[in-house]
Parts: sequence; structure tokens; C-alpha cells
Amino acid sequence: MAIETATRRVRPWLVLAGYAGLRACEIAALRRDHIMNTADPAMIMIEGKGGKWRTVPLSPYVWTELLAAELPHRGHAFRRLDGRPGPNSAGLVSKRANEHLRAIGLDDTFHALRHRFGTEALKGAGGNLRVVQELLGHSSPSTTQVYTAFVNPDAVAAVLALQPKNPIPQTEDV
Repeated sequence: MAIETATRRVRPWLVLAGYAGLRACEIAALRRDHIMNTADPAMIMIEGKGGKWRTVPLSPYVWTELLAAELPHRGHAFRRLDGRPGPNSAGLVSKRANEHLRAIGLDDTFHALRHRFGTEALKGAGGNLRVVQELLGHSSPSTTQVYTAFVNPDAVAAVLALQPKNPIPQTEDV
């Protein structure tokens, strides 16, 4: 719902955070030449915290959304609207995205979309935390664990196997 109702400006930011795991500062600084659509699959080269670079593959969904955003052919992918040179600030990206989320009644933050990406990527990677660590650009696996809310399917099965044979019957409140 957040993506479907977003403005043309905010929509690709939500997609990049939720489906590619980018931080607000990475979205703000993203340059068009770092989006490699001729690769198979398409990917983004991200300069993250500490000047460390990582490559994030783009799903067809993300690439389609970026195409729809009609990004410029060169320079910063998301141009400032005030006509000044340089990228948008990370604060502006975060603020505008959070304003949109609040406007549609969501309590989640823009940064929570990065957590969503981490959790879903961990599921898709079969629980391989190292893969997600690389996608998120974390130097420590312990940082990545904070970003993921992954429940091992074997753990779920183990807990469900502990259900009593004769549970307490439900009664109506009197």
C-alpha cells in the first residue's frame, strides 16, 4: 500500500529501501552510472558507510520501478527539486518517505523497510546470514542479525510439535 500510494518522487525510494535494502544516504547519493541495467541481472553499485562498496542485484520488480521513475541518463539518480547542484540529503529522503508513511496511517519508519529487506532476503537465502550481511553492507554479522526477524522453519515445527494432546477447552466468558 505504501508504494502504491506514494508520489512519483518517493515511490522509487520506498522500493529501493524495501526491495534492495538501501539506506536513505545511499539513495540520496545514488548516481545513474552506478545502476547497471545491462548486467544480468541488473545491479546497483552502492557506496555505503565508511566508503565501502557493495553490489546489490536488482529484482525485475525493482528494475521495472526504476525504469518507471524515468531516471536521468547521468548524474545523480534522484535530482534535487530546488535546482541546486548535488544530491538530495539523506535527511530529506528519510523525511519525505516518513511523511508519506505517516500520511497513510503507518507507524513504520523508512528505515524499517531496510529491516524488511533483510528479513525477506534471509528467508530467500535459506537462512544464510553471510549473504544478507553482504547485501546490507554490514561489517559484522551481529549487526545483520538485528536487521532480520527470521524464524527457522525447523524451530517452528519443533514448537508446534510441543502442543498438548488435550488442550484446555475454550469456554465463554460469563
